[in-house]
Amino acid sequence: MIPIGHTLAAEQFKLASGEVSQPAGFLASKAKLPKLNIKENKNNRNQIIISGQNFEVVFNRQEGRLVSYKFQKVELLKEGPLPNFWGGPTDNDFGNRMPERLKVW
Repeated sequence: MIPIGHTLAAEQFKLASGEVSQPAGFLASKAKLPKLNIKENKNNRNQIIISGQNFEVVFNRQEGRLVSYKFQKVELLKEGPLPNFWGGPTDNDFGNRMPERLKVW
């Protein structure tokens, strides 16, 4: 696909050695982060609530999935994400009736 002798790169530059500084605001220091509150839902012990400044997320412990996300007391999720292992069937899949056999997935 690429002809012999094709130029892949034409410039060189020296990389700094030692400490590499990160752009401002790239990673916040732990000291600057607001405190998170973690508690068990009193009405449903199967849920854990993590809250902080202006937000609250709720996880279902049994299913291991996000069930609620509120920002400034406004619910932003209609329903938490669910795993989906289904891919579009190919001719071979139709030939062995995979869409019918594995419909539940």
